[in-house]
Amino acid sequence: MKTINAHLRFLWLLSLAPCGLWPAVGAGFGDLNASVPVAIGKGFQLLKSAGPVAAFEAWREGGVWDDAAKTTDETNKFKEMVKPLRNYRSYEVIEVKEIGKTSKILYVAMSFERGVLYGSFLVWKSDRDWIVQRMEFNTKPEVIMPWLAVGGGK
Repeated sequence: MKTINAHLRFLWLLSLAPCGLWPAVGAGFGDLNASVPVAIGKGFQLLKSAGPVAAFEAWREGGVWDDAAKTTDETNKFKEMVKPLRNYRSYEVIEVKEIGKTSKILYVAMSFERGVLYGSFLVWKSDRDWIVQRMEFNTKPEVIMPWLAVGGGK
């Protein structure tokens, strides 16, 4: 009887192990949204609560666009792009491509009331955090994710 109880306890502990390991293993692969830098996540929160201008401002903060005079044009272009799509709902990370230890590109799909907008964010790891270096948006996924145009997968 003691042997059976010992085996049952061992099996019970063994069945709990994947639950404890899942966040560590799944964070990089199963849940792509977990790899979203703080600045990008903040932009998505602001897109929902304060609109496209606030989101764009959050995404460009601290990067090369932060002081650029061209930023107002880019902000207005983004605002006009999302206007016909109406209310922002959520985002999904489609792919994260690491370029090196200090840079990566995040490909996202943003869901709105009347459609989807695709985007890419080139981010760079500074001494403090990930900073957006470049961003592009389009309603055509193959413009943002060129591998789709040639029939390739991820």
